[in-house]
Amino acid sequence: MFDNVKVKEILAYLKVKGERHDTEIAQEVGMTLSRTRAYLDDLAENGELVSCRSIKFIKSKKVEGFSWRLAGVLPSFSPGRKSKSHLKAG
Repeated sequence: MFDNVKVKEILAYLKVKGERHDTEIAQEVGMTLSRTRAYLDDLAENGELVSCRSIKFIKSKKVEGFSWRLAGVLPSFSPGRKSKSHLKAG
């Protein structure tokens, strides 16, 4: 039903870029948002992707959608200094 080339393109994009909003994925792979969401939903049903509801603000405009990432791949830690408060306890 789905174009295998587009499926591979979506998976490769998420592998390189990590977690992304569905609007970003659609723009990158050159498909409509509704078509991209159909692909993403299918990949999630097959256990290849996981998603969470997301709200972003772009130029003060609220954009609702979903963030997607590869299943079994945890996002990396953010750069910068980490809190030392856990070391002071006890």
